[in-house]
Amino acid sequence: MQGGSSALATGVGQATATIGTVDPTRSVAFGSFQSGSGQNLGRTTYALDDLVGVGAATLAVTSPTQITIDRANTADAADIGWFVVDFGG
Repeated sequence: MQGGSSALATGVGQATATIGTVDPTRSVAFGSFQSGSGQNLGRTTYALDDLVGVGAATLAVTSPTQITIDRANTADAADIGWFVVDFGG
């Protein structure tokens, strides 16, 4: 298992993180907190609405050495904690 954190600035909807080599067909990336419906949550100082979207993201293993973090709501900065588990064997 690998882990880290990626900061997304206000207005930024996508980030990538470099990971140690994994088999993308046998690996999964997820955020540090799962709220439901496949959305992973990070932390943010955004407090203007009751929507969790600023800190919500989807994560994917996109190559043997990279994950991609996507979020739709970029109204404020967010920090997304992430983990990658490789089920290779």
